[in-house]
Amino acid sequence: MKKFLVTSILLLVAILNIKAENLQPSSRASLKAKYEYVHMSMNSKKGVREPFSQNFILQMSPDASCFYDPQTHYVDSLRNDPEGKQILQRAQQAAYQAMMADVNNRPHEILSKQGFVAGSSYRCLKDFNKGSMRVWDSANGDRYRYDMTMDDVEWTPLDSTKTILGYQCQLARADYHGRTWQVWFAPEVPLQHGPWQLQGLPGLIMEAATADGLFTFRITGLQQCDEEFKPQYDEKKDFVSKRKSVLRIKANSSRNRSARISAMTGGAVKLAHVDEEDELLETDYKD
Repeated sequence: MKKFLVTSILLLVAILNIKAENLQPSSRASLKAKYEYVHMSMNSKKGVREPFSQNFILQMSPDASCFYDPQTHYVDSLRNDPEGKQILQRAQQAAYQAMMADVNNRPHEILSKQGFVAGSSYRCLKDFNKGSMRVWDSANGDRYRYDMTMDDVEWTPLDSTKTILGYQCQLARADYHGRTWQVWFAPEVPLQHGPWQLQGLPGLIMEAATADGLFTFRITGLQQCDEEFKPQYDEKKDFVSKRKSVLRIKANSSRNRSARISAMTGGAVKLAHVDEEDELLETDYKD
């Protein structure tokens, strides 16, 4: 299966490279990877860092990719479908009825176990023909969209190898938007894709971690597919902005969270200090 997968990718890349100048981003993905994203997030009540994990999907064609949270996409698809809205409404009503019957039943936890709670709003669409990325994110309850060029990341190859999902991977390092990343990429999968905004190596990035250990992406599955790139719903509700502007809003929200909660509870609840930069993947927004 692994040999067939690699052969198919090589053949597809060779065919598409014949007319690369005329290509537009493919409307369909031919390969799909699953990643676990782990953030060592500060537990403000305990004052210690604990792992917080989320699952993401990376859809890929030779010239484009889409990185998104499948749980969020599922919930958004329900919200934007008449029958889906009814399914959500019935689930929400049942969850609140359960709470009325027993105060120990928490609606959010019930809905989360049933798969009706959205996860991360982050989404990244890469267009390698145009050398650009479109990112969707949220801050303070608002949704944002911004475009950015693919930075020419200067990867430094390192003399280390290891096997991930049966693929021989090589180690590389680069500084990107304020953090140092070490990544393992698989030359046997000759696509320059990777999770989040990472890209540009001669092989799929299978694992990536920041030097401080706060953020990690690990591939957990890889398979062939033939499917459309997942759309973003209700784009008219998104504020069009710039990358650093959105990051500043997110940092300010993180910085002021403790003060807001303390004010709301009359000082009864005080959270441990959180360094807002440690909560963001990118830290160059102050530049």
